[in-house]
Amino acid sequence: MRLPYLDCLRCIAVLAVVAQHYLESLFPKVSKPFLELGAGVFGVVLFFMISGYVIPMSLANTPNWRVFWIRRLLRILPMFWVTLLVVLLMGVFGLTPYSELVHGLHLWDLITNALLLFEFAGSPGLLGVSWSLSLEFVWYGMICLLLMSFKPKRLAYACMAFSGFLIVVSLLSVGLEQRLPFGRLLMLNAALLGFARFCFENRLLSERGFILTNLVFILCAIATLMIGFGFFEHPRVSLASNATAWITSYVIFSVTCGSKFLRNSRLHQSSFIAQIGTYSYSIYLLHEPVRHLVASISGEFGLLFISSLATFGAAAVCHRLIEAPFIALGRKEVRLKSRPLSSDLTRPTGRLPKF
Repeated sequence: MRLPYLDCLRCIAVLAVVAQHYLESLFPKVSKPFLELGAGVFGVVLFFMISGYVIPMSLANTPNWRVFWIRRLLRILPMFWVTLLVVLLMGVFGLTPYSELVHGLHLWDLITNALLLFEFAGSPGLLGVSWSLSLEFVWYGMICLLLMSFKPKRLAYACMAFSGFLIVVSLLSVGLEQRLPFGRLLMLNAALLGFARFCFENRLLSERGFILTNLVFILCAIATLMIGFGFFEHPRVSLASNATAWITSYVIFSVTCGSKFLRNSRLHQSSFIAQIGTYSYSIYLLHEPVRHLVASISGEFGLLFISSLATFGAAAVCHRLIEAPFIALGRKEVRLKSRPLSSDLTRPTGRLPKF
């Protein structure tokens, strides 16, 4: 089941990422004030908050962990593999910048990219946005561990525990003078924040506990961003742009999910917004390859216009031919002999099972 207000958030997130990548490549000087807002970071953070909010919904009707992972793999990998194949073909035919990446590519690099393990294996990433997909699977592993390890009333407090852990790690990194991947760690915390909101709305977390979870999250974000992008310097992202992106994503997600007026707003009934939200995953994967593909046939302004139209068109086709069939396959009732998550998980309650 798709919720209109979540499709609206997906639409905002993917358009922010596309705008960031297109403008910084085509008009870096003119668009500098916009780029300093950190639109790309904002979009990815918002995606992780949404993921933390919706993954528990999908678990409600999932009979066992094996089915959960099969559905997640079918949701993520087929479209990613198609995009990866497009990138490889573009590289083989000499289209920049993929020709440089593909040249001298080893089989191991190809395997680790296909399995979204390239960052852990030290291989070059063939698709720029694929790092977030690797992190998405880390989030899936985290929620599996949470559901197997904690009782319902204590699940959402994992966000506070993880926030506290990040604060401690950040302080230790200062003492050791060793910068860690703070942005990625905080993305996982964003997913946990979305999970905490889901628990609050389904009465697995009290109002007091939810407020406390948000306060600890905010404190963690301040400490982690100041240390990760203030005390330590990042070559591409400034503290100001990162802070703006995180504040904006937090406010938009919290206000939209927490307001009945916004949830039921007519804006969310727009067919355009719904389509962009539905196609957001394909748009996210395809927008950079498409831009490079049309770069040789148009000027800068034409490139921006043509690339945008081509990306949305290709995403619509790919969603219909690739995403939708595999999503439907994952939703089929599959009877597999494996240990169920719990007896309550098989009950289609429409909310997170009470373990």
